Amino acid sequence: MIEQLQSERSLAKLSLDYRLPSRLRADKSVIHGLRSNPRIQCDMFEALVGGIWKQDGYAAARRWLRPVFKPLIEQVYEQLRDNHDNTGVAGDAVTKLHEFCQAKLLTPVFDFDTEGALTKKVFTCTITIRHLKVAGQGTNKQKAKQA
Repeated sequence: MIEQLQSERSLAKLSLDYRLPSRLRADKSVIHGLRSNPRIQCDMFEALVGGIWKQDGYAAARRWLRPVFKPLIEQVYEQLRDNHDNTGVAGDAVTKLHEFCQAKLLTPVFDFDTEGALTKKVFTCTITIRHLKVAGQGTNKQKAKQA
């Protein structure tokens, strides 16, 4: 999910949403190519965030970014959920999480809780990576882990 949010494509789209390429100034012979280049669009968005951070600080940049990224996070989450539901591959989300964590030298910690009667148990899996916690529920541990 993080890769999709930080991708050149996603950041270039946000740049276009804020009409940043139209503010780019350059020689007439190259301006069209620069404005339509996704890498340049991505760089412009990153520069905007860096400017907010430098001018107003980390907390202000974070407050500004939350509503900017919220629709994108929801869209990526829906795509991931739909892909998982369509593939039916058990462990797919967990495998991707482990691959991501391994690449970033992070260690996910899985904790399970159980609620309910013996025949109607609900399992809750809480995944902790550094200070980030995410939880899911299911009718068994595997489903809770995938949720």
